[in-house]
Amino acid sequence: MTSPESEAALTYTFPLPPDELRTNRRMGGHWGPLNKVKNAYKMVCQMAIREQGIPHDTIRRCTVTLTAYLGKRQRCDPFDLGGWSKVPLDMLVKLGVLTDDQASCILLGIVRVDRDWDDTRLVIEVREVLS
Repeated sequence: MTSPESEAALTYTFPLPPDELRTNRRMGGHWGPLNKVKNAYKMVCQMAIREQGIPHDTIRRCTVTLTAYLGKRQRCDPFDLGGWSKVPLDMLVKLGVLTDDQASCILLGIVRVDRDWDDTRLVIEVREVLS
């Protein structure tokens, strides 16, 4: 049986989002400072995507795997990764890697939390679905 997914995957690595953008820390506060932090993180994500390469063809439908590598004493609920990946996925759409980030275009694959005390990061693997 053949897999409906393409053989090659695109892997993008991003820094973890700032504390202010993490799901459990966004309680209250004025939108202005939060918006500045969000815009700065958007710029960081855009630069990371450009450095890692933009494919010639936009991916219309894909499976996305999310992996967060946390440092010492960092904690994360795997369900938080959906929120952590919002800005990077939005930037993948904005820069033309993905057509859209709606549920009809993205299938959520594996969600993992791992440890790397020396290099905390968020890794998003995009694998095109051919059928």
